[in-house]
Amino acid sequence: MRICISPKPVMWVVLMVVVGASGAWAQEVSAPTGATSPMALIMRWLHVLPAIMAVGGAIFMRFVLMPAAAGALDDESHGKLRAAVIKRWRLIVHPSILLFLISGFYNYMAVTRHQHPDNGLYHALFGVKFILALVVFFFAIALTSSKGWSEGFRSKAATWLGLLVALAVAVVLIAGYMKVMPT
Repeated sequence: MRICISPKPVMWVVLMVVVGASGAWAQEVSAPTGATSPMALIMRWLHVLPAIMAVGGAIFMRFVLMPAAAGALDDESHGKLRAAVIKRWRLIVHPSILLFLISGFYNYMAVTRHQHPDNGLYHALFGVKFILALVVFFFAIALTSSKGWSEGFRSKAATWLGLLVALAVAVVLIAGYMKVMPT
């Protein structure tokens, strides 16, 4: 017997929790003390855990799975494995992007912007981090898409996945620096 949990219902539950907590969110947005609320902690977790899964998974795929598969499998088997991995990887990547956007918006609006109201460097770094994250999201979607427009990305997956990893690491490093900046 095979049990499969679809990520779509899980994503809807997460979205309903976020929307249901919007009253608390509105109160936190107006008060910089939101950094210590349970909602802030939940949103932090919903930002960090997908980052661990998505970035860690991308690093594993680029530097472990792809070279191992290329060296151990014939072209037909490699193609079958690639298709199966992309299909499963999409179930991690797409919900992670949604969680990043929801939790990142919340974290910025309700917590961190209040901690750095007059810090131009902080807000500039946030802008750079956000733009780089959008580029990472684009590459992640392109590499996991089965649509024709993304074939060029998938045909050179090692290159694009390497760039995705480099940009994702840059986002994590910028975020780490932002987290320790004085308030």
